[in-house]
Amino acid sequence: MMKEDMSTRVYITLPYLFQKSSDEARNGVVISDQLMNKKYSVSSNYVEMLRDACEARLYQELASIYGKELANMAILYKHVLAKERLWEYSNVTQASIEINTECNWKCRYCPNHISPYPSKRMKTSLFREILKK
Repeated sequence: MMKEDMSTRVYITLPYLFQKSSDEARNGVVISDQLMNKKYSVSSNYVEMLRDACEARLYQELASIYGKELANMAILYKHVLAKERLWEYSNVTQASIEINTECNWKCRYCPNHISPYPSKRMKTSLFREILKK
């Protein structure tokens, strides 16, 4: 089912999952993926695994504690992701990086026009590190 080597990968729970009220679930628990606007009816054991994976866990740990079937299901539904892929899933299509604090615009939503920051510039090394991520 999974082509990549999962045994050595570290997985972490997607931050957009929320447990819904028990009234919505007939058999088990309902979790909601707020990013994809989907609901899933799952077992309480599945929810416990997701809570456990909030702290990054090796696939082997999740599979040995909760079983391969639940661990694989969580990966398939992208409820847990390889830690290095968490950024990709958030579907960010555009980002702005403020490389300096020098701005003469007066945008109402920006606090810079109310209390300007002292003039600073981002180090090139930090900028390159951000771009790599």
